[in-house]
Amino acid sequence: MIDLEFVEVFESSILLYKGFIKNGNRYGYGKEFYENKGYYEGFFIDGLRHGQGTLFYHDGTTYSGSFEFDQFSGHGTYIVNQNKYTGNFQNNKFNGLGSYTYANGDIIKGSFINDFLEGYGTFISNDGDTYHGYFKHDMLHGDGKFIFSNGKYFKGHFIENSFHGKGFLQDENGNNYSGNFQFGTFNGKGKYIYQDGRQYTGNWNKNLKHGFGIYEWPDGDIYEGFWYNGKRNGKGIKKKGNIQKEVIYKNNKKISEKIILTPSR
Repeated sequence: MIDLEFVEVFESSILLYKGFIKNGNRYGYGKEFYENKGYYEGFFIDGLRHGQGTLFYHDGTTYSGSFEFDQFSGHGTYIVNQNKYTGNFQNNKFNGLGSYTYANGDIIKGSFINDFLEGYGTFISNDGDTYHGYFKHDMLHGDGKFIFSNGKYFKGHFIENSFHGKGFLQDENGNNYSGNFQFGTFNGKGKYIYQDGRQYTGNWNKNLKHGFGIYEWPDGDIYEGFWYNGKRNGKGIKKKGNIQKEVIYKNNKKISEKIILTPSR
């Protein structure tokens, strides 16, 4: 049978301890108050916080859960500045499965390593946006799918919270883009299909048609040529049925055109 003694003592680093001791050390259930006005209430072994307990910091931060030899270890809840983490701890850090709720209501959940969400996880924003995919250091990083609350969605690759690399984006109106992204913008080769049936396939720069591209209308008309900052510029070919015209544009204004192919009779 464990021989415990209930005491109320003062120590240099601890303002006051109330609880049980064994062989001169805090042991079993007790409560200790610190000079910085924080306090701990829970279980001890050999003078160390060990087992279930709650640590209250002087600034309002709290940890409630499992301790191992004075460290957060096992399942617990940590609250600081209205941000809240609930899940597994190891060596005083978030380690293992858990969920972190930010003060603004945003939530990330999945597997944490040394305080950061890493690998596959989920993000839910306070206004209903959701993301399922890969994370690195709490950021969207790797392949995933982001669904906006208005119905817009992106599926593809992320780097540091931005669409980056290959992906597919559909907006809330039904327009969609498939191709290359760079830090959140259409950049490189891609295809944009408008909800009314028009489409553009070609090069992009920062969301603008830029370089060579092919623009098609639902009635079959086609323009093949060069674009600069979203406007037709330079020489191109306009096709309408069997008629082909060579056209020259400057800032989307047609400068000249001539027929180069007509139907054979």
